[in-house]
Amino acid sequence: MIGVQRASMISPQIRFRDWLLQNVFKSRLGVVKAWVFSLFVLVSIVTSPATADDSITNGVNAQPILVVLGDSISAGHGVDASLGWVKQFSAKLEQSKSNIKVVNESISGEVTAGGLSRLPGILARHKPTWLIIELGGNDGLRGLSPKVMQRNLDAKVKAAQATGAQVFLFGMKLPPNYGKHYNQLFEQAFVKVADANQIPLLPFFLDGVGGVDEYMQSDRIHPNNDAQVILMNNAWTFLSAYLPLDSK
Repeated sequence: MIGVQRASMISPQIRFRDWLLQNVFKSRLGVVKAWVFSLFVLVSIVTSPATADDSITNGVNAQPILVVLGDSISAGHGVDASLGWVKQFSAKLEQSKSNIKVVNESISGEVTAGGLSRLPGILARHKPTWLIIELGGNDGLRGLSPKVMQRNLDAKVKAAQATGAQVFLFGMKLPPNYGKHYNQLFEQAFVKVADANQIPLLPFFLDGVGGVDEYMQSDRIHPNNDAQVILMNNAWTFLSAYLPLDSK
């Protein structure tokens, strides 16, 4: 009874103080411990080596990207989807253990003006290390001005170079029925753009294919399935001098 009586005599203020010390302080200590642990994790993350995700967050491609900006030749018009030269080129990169990612931004029927209008968005999305420009063929087939085509190509090259991308230009040739003068102006447009911007030029991407019945579709304009490996090899042989590729 005495013990009970003494306990009942303890003031409410003292009991509240004891509860405060036993519970609130402990909870605060837990908060402090949690805060210290969080700080330790944060410091560990900041001081750890950068990973692939870190590189992406910092705006740097963890995987170098090669963008192909082309027309129906690179879009694979009338060709089995698995046989297009761009698809085969990408597959050969994988076989050679290269870490280059290929992105195909080609559209059938594209002219140089259309490619120029699409390019800013393409550069912003992919931030390519390399850009292949395979455009101009449709300008020529439509009889458009070679001077305008040259300006469009030049503008694309400069826009890509401004982002730090290395540009490769794939040239084309026209059938002889367009006339010697027009054909010369057309072909020289590619040469002038390449020389002015000091970029590599593949003079005739369809070499070994263009004008060869065996490798052309019935329209006599587009390469067929069998031609795709030749186009891929043309591109591979040309690009091997500039890209980190296994040329075997």
